Amino acid sequence: MVEETQHMGSWIQKLIIEASKLSLIVAIVLLFQSQFAGLNFNSKSDSNNIADAHAPTIKSNKKNDKLAQSLESSKAQLVKVQRDLETTFESIKREREEFEALISDQEEKLKDQLGGDFSYYQGHLNEALALLKSNESRIHVVESALRRAQDSSIPSFEESMLYPIIQLKGNKTVGSGVVIYSKTLSKGEKNEREVQTFAVTAYHVVKEILGEDFPLGVLDDVNVLENKTGQKMKVSTAVVEAFDAEKDLALLRLRLDKPFPYVARALNPSTEDQLDLFTKVYAVGCPLGNKPLPTYGEISSKTKEVGDQVFWMLTAPTFFGNSGGGIFLASDGSLVGISSMIYTYTYGSNRSMVVPHMGLFVPIKTVKEWLREEGFGHLLSEMGAPPAPQGIEIDISKQELPLEERTD
Repeated sequence: MVEETQHMGSWIQKLIIEASKLSLIVAIVLLFQSQFAGLNFNSKSDSNNIADAHAPTIKSNKKNDKLAQSLESSKAQLVKVQRDLETTFESIKREREEFEALISDQEEKLKDQLGGDFSYYQGHLNEALALLKSNESRIHVVESALRRAQDSSIPSFEESMLYPIIQLKGNKTVGSGVVIYSKTLSKGEKNEREVQTFAVTAYHVVKEILGEDFPLGVLDDVNVLENKTGQKMKVSTAVVEAFDAEKDLALLRLRLDKPFPYVARALNPSTEDQLDLFTKVYAVGCPLGNKPLPTYGEISSKTKEVGDQVFWMLTAPTFFGNSGGGIFLASDGSLVGISSMIYTYTYGSNRSMVVPHMGLFVPIKTVKEWLREEGFGHLLSEMGAPPAPQGIEIDISKQELPLEERTD
């Protein structure tokens, strides 16, 4: 059955192929017939075509006229469209310019508003930072006071800053000094006991007091606080052991019969470089011949040049007689420098005005280097001190002021 079905399908397929061939032959024959009929028709009508040969030319001219009219109409339409486009372009251009002007105006207003807001918030931020630093300093002072209260071995502020100060007088001038060393030493084969007490002061103070006797003379009016009450001062004498005019430093050896109990403690070397602007300090000296007096301020500059030396500046008020006194860290009473000079300026008819909050001092690092150069580095062994807090680091450039420096 399957074979019969396959045979039937093959026969039908052949029949379709043969029918297709026959249809193709019939179509070709019909095509040729139509071509011959057309040729016959054309031959018959040739005479009529020759007679009417001028007719297409007339029709062609009419078509050309219509085409020209169409072209003119199209050209007019194109001109109109072009004018409309130009008008639209100008309108768009004006609207764009107006929009850009509006954007620019809004941008300026936005910038002004944002700038004002930024300045406002920046000001508040700076105030907050300043308050934070101030509170940090106050907290450190409180912590130091608590440590002193809990540890009796830590000297009080009076012992650290007031009692090491000495008062120098003579030749109608006054000044100050700071005791940095005092010990009883043995010398000779018999181990005789000798008290050695040294103080640092300003060169110009000693030179003015001794006058023509500098540096071989003896300072006869050297006063130290006799007891903690601060009511009395003991008179002693001193001789000059070393001096440096450029650094404005001098080293005195006091003639005391027993060790002096109050010796200034220098800042720890590891924290010397951490001292910076806004660090809180006390200036302690004997202004106008008074007993040691403290004033409070901040380090305000580390770059003031006088001659070939760099001095630091502070805002703690100082006056004539403070020269040679000490500059102490407010947090722990360690020595950070030696007072040197203050600013004055001249106005009017040779009138001078003192600027007490612009005092200059020799930084402790310079003092230490100088003592080592002079062969007195061993004196530094008595000047240990706990680390001090770090100040605010602000980089300021050197500023020349129209003022003249004058020594006390």
